[in-house]
Amino acid sequence: MAEIPLTKGQMVIRTDFSNQEAWEKIRGILGAPIGNFDSKVVMVDDTDYKGATKSQLLGLVRASCTHSFVVIVDERAILDPDHPVLIVDLRSSLGREFRAIPSAVEKIETTLSMAFMGFEHLADAVDGSGVFRGMREFGL
Repeated sequence: MAEIPLTKGQMVIRTDFSNQEAWEKIRGILGAPIGNFDSKVVMVDDTDYKGATKSQLLGLVRASCTHSFVVIVDERAILDPDHPVLIVDLRSSLGREFRAIPSAVEKIETTLSMAFMGFEHLADAVDGSGVFRGMREFGL
């Protein structure tokens, strides 16, 4: 597998290629404009990463990557009707993970970039099914 390219926008890596329709739905949600602003996500949609594990991807993310986390669209994200993507910490707790519905990813990015909360707070805010859907008490 090739080293994952540096991106200016939030990195989304596709590892499951079994359902194009599901991928298009997830990509549409993640790439949707936010108000008057274009989405900042960059889709890494390359079959070279097909079936890659979280550990393999962490080994391919460049040390100079400036993102605090990476989004992985894996088999569960494709198969589950809610499409919970995998959010993986690249900073304070390298490799710690949680799942989030695609519509929550922009809020996660904003929260972490503004240091409103740490990754661990968001990871601890998953629901009973292990998926982050936002934190209403914090307006997310």
